[in-house]
Amino acid sequence: MNWLLSLLSAVLNSAAVLVELLFSIPVAGRLLKWGWSILLFLAALVFGIVDVLLWLVGARWEKKLRVGVIILRDENGDALMQPEEVLSGLDQAIATMYASAKVRVLPVWETWNAPKRGVELPVANVGWVRTNPESSRANVLRVGCDLRAFSADLLTTGGEFEFLMASLNFQGNFRRVSGYGAPLMVFIVDSMGQDKRGCSIGPLSDYVTIVKNETMCIGHELGHACNLLHVGDDDNLMHGFGCKQGKLDLWQILLLRAARHVSYF
Repeated sequence: MNWLLSLLSAVLNSAAVLVELLFSIPVAGRLLKWGWSILLFLAALVFGIVDVLLWLVGARWEKKLRVGVIILRDENGDALMQPEEVLSGLDQAIATMYASAKVRVLPVWETWNAPKRGVELPVANVGWVRTNPESSRANVLRVGCDLRAFSADLLTTGGEFEFLMASLNFQGNFRRVSGYGAPLMVFIVDSMGQDKRGCSIGPLSDYVTIVKNETMCIGHELGHACNLLHVGDDDNLMHGFGCKQGKLDLWQILLLRAARHVSYF
């Protein structure tokens, strides 16, 4: 049975690669990606109503969010960070997501077997992180945020990130295309400008960007990718000028759990 499931997974992920290659085409492919992501976002919200009702009556079952980190290399081929330097930021995200919303963060590089419920929270290790074997171009190493991030995703930058996800996380391709439990990839970039430490374009993509040495903002940016916006509460994870907070309000919990990246299986 295991070999049959592995074969099915390989076939589905191989087919999904073709779709992701289409999505990586600047402008036309990226617009298709945006449109498909919006449809998946809306579908997840509709189906998430059931989870909202269960949560409100006290049936607070665990959900999963698969996350990976890709460290880029500069033009000279030097990695922007070492995998070990990312782990504290990942561990904070793992703890925050579970304590606030009962969402278990798991590594994207895993077998098809889902980890059992009720076990201790995972501890991040270098297996959660990949370093891109190739040097990256300036448009990927030095990115923008806010409106600049949207325009860059529509052009070559978004296409390059899409290609890297498809090639370096083959086993996540089908989930990314189908939308159910779509993995989120964290790209470690060189700089962002505007005094930004991280950025996300919300439900339009399957990645977030984090400036090197600012990995404590991973949880905050994952929140953006999972439907959450900035709030004014200084203690909230989504406060606009902090990354180490852990609080989420009820409405944020329900929105996060309804994201297409968060699933029961």
